[in-house]
Amino acid sequence: DIIGHFGVGFYSAFMVANSIQIDSKSYENHPAVTWIGQEDTSYQIKASEKASVGTDIKLNINDESKDCLNKDYIINLVKRYANFLPILIKVNGQEANHQKPLWIQQSNELTDKDYKSFYSTLFPMQQEPLFWIHLNVDFPFRLQGILYFPQFNHELDSSKGKVQLYCQQVFVTENVKEILPEFLTLLQGAIDCPEIPLNVSRSQLQHDPYVQKISKHIIKKVADKLLELSKKDRKNFEIYWKSIHPFIKYGMMSDDDFYTKTKDICLFRSSSGLNTKLDEYKEKHKDTLK
Repeated sequence: DIIGHFGVGFYSAFMVANSIQIDSKSYENHPAVTWIGQEDTSYQIKASEKASVGTDIKLNINDESKDCLNKDYIINLVKRYANFLPILIKVNGQEANHQKPLWIQQSNELTDKDYKSFYSTLFPMQQEPLFWIHLNVDFPFRLQGILYFPQFNHELDSSKGKVQLYCQQVFVTENVKEILPEFLTLLQGAIDCPEIPLNVSRSQLQHDPYVQKISKHIIKKVADKLLELSKKDRKNFEIYWKSIHPFIKYGMMSDDDFYTKTKDICLFRSSSGLNTKLDEYKEKHKDTLK
């Protein structure tokens, strides 16, 4: 299912190999079989001497791809594209992938430490995130993921947002600008969309109704999280506001639904140096504002 979804299939192996040999023995005790294929699409099938149940795949690497035989290169390749594949991958006996991404678990089963640890797995050597949003949708589309609001030390940090797109736990790309609106490009994290149309160009992807629904849902979840923080954790929300307010205000100008949800949580600096919401200011000065 995973290979078929990407539309590349087994023959993508010939990008690095001159020939491929597969030895396979069924658990149903059928005779083992060897398949040998060449890069010119010719192949042969014959009896195999393989005695144990399972499949061995051997690639005869071409001269241009000798770097693929380097252990560190292979491990980095696994960590980039198959780090969360639900299958254990070993390189020279060393486990190379994590297998279980945090987004497949329920949020009520996880602690702040779990979320921060996963963030450091995705983005090593970075400061702890400000807060995060756990996505888990089954209908009308399937979407899982965790989006983090990172810390910003200065304005140039706003360019460090990076959300990894996965399909059935296989890495696809870090370019998800068709899914996330521009004002949320500060976000970091990972989303897994099993049904996203990957075999079309980005221009088509941008206007795909399915992608637009996902984008609207993410915008809604971000707004809901901001409302929750504003109501339940005002002290920390004021701290977060220092970093995120340019993006929130930009979002309010860019998206009507986002504006409707977040207009009442905007903070303004008063002459006394305190943060206040517009309704709080009106209430405090209701006599003078009549």
